[in-house]
Amino acid sequence: MALAGASSAASCGGSSSEAPAPSGNTPAPTPPAPTPPAPPPPAPPPAGGPITATTITSNLASPWGMAFLPDGRMLVTLKGGSMVIVSANGSSTTPVTGVPAVN
Repeated sequence: MALAGASSAASCGGSSSEAPAPSGNTPAPTPPAPTPPAPPPPAPPPAGGPITATTITSNLASPWGMAFLPDGRMLVTLKGGSMVIVSANGSSTTPVTGVPAVN
């Protein structure tokens, strides 16, 4: 029996050097991973050169926020609950009350 099994195995397996035919179920090649985008370039320097700070007034008690008006004046809110208008030369108006206080 052992002899019969060995001969049948040899006849089935064959000794040819041909590769087996593809079965059609071969997986598709995996595409390469996407390359991450390049980092953005650094921001350009501000137009007109370096920025300088200039003190317009130092007579305000606890300034909190400011907004610039088209004519160059500033609306400045104070933490205590008032607001003043400061001109470009540093003079300010009488405080307007009724603005919410900031704690």
